[in-house]
Amino acid sequence: MPYSNPQPVPSQPDDAEFFFQQGEKLHRKGRNTEAIAAYDEAVHVKPDYVDAWYYRGFRLEELQQYLEALASYDEVIRLDPNHQHAWCRRGILLLERLQRYDEAVACYDKVIQIAPNDYEAWYGRGDAFIELKRYPEAISSYQQAIHINPTSCWDWCERVQRLHALQLNKEAVSLCQKVVTVLDRLVTEIDPNHSWIWDSLHQSWHILGDCLLGLEQYAEAADVCGKAIQIKPDECLSWYCRAKALEGLQRYPEAVKCYDIAIKIKPDFQEASRSRARVMEKFKS
Repeated sequence: MPYSNPQPVPSQPDDAEFFFQQGEKLHRKGRNTEAIAAYDEAVHVKPDYVDAWYYRGFRLEELQQYLEALASYDEVIRLDPNHQHAWCRRGILLLERLQRYDEAVACYDKVIQIAPNDYEAWYGRGDAFIELKRYPEAISSYQQAIHINPTSCWDWCERVQRLHALQLNKEAVSLCQKVVTVLDRLVTEIDPNHSWIWDSLHQSWHILGDCLLGLEQYAEAADVCGKAIQIKPDECLSWYCRAKALEGLQRYPEAVKCYDIAIKIKPDFQEASRSRARVMEKFKS
């Protein structure tokens, strides 16, 4: 049954809220077209209903109606010029869906003005600068994001890999060096009792090692994998990553020892076993 005539309709003071809540219920049922009609009713009753305009935009995005979603976010911003999330969603749309990169940068600048520690906005700003081939500004944005939240490791890993794919290896290495600097600082600040932070730090060192391996920065990779191992000496992947870095440095006896430890921790680690055999051949020759 279409949403066009919801029942029962409450008394006038609560009409807008009623329609908004109906929209939310319809969304949860996967009925986004009807949800949007409910938000339309809400803003018809109360034209300055910011939340209704905002979630209307979100549901329009989910229906891939991007220009209409943009118009909804514009209305949110007209009503509330400092609505951080509307500026952010607007930036994402302009960057990822509409390829209007200069406008996306302006949106992220506004988010950062409102919330300077929104590291996701700094990443989005950097992504827009990459599309504009304004690489120094992109790196600067990424570095600021890392400074704010260095353990958002999948975020900076994605950017390092993207720079590498664009053959911007110098920039990728620069980004990795920033991660090293900030993680080293973080080590001195962490309370030893905060185990979850140490878990995040270990993962960050390990992923950074993988990034550096991909960039053939073997000495740096071996070093940061060693830092991961100091935190979690029983993690086989960190030993494996360090072994690959040592192999790249042609330090074969040390590489074999690391492969041995990885295999001892995880006896069915086939890739480590194959790598060890390969290094033994090099070592013998």
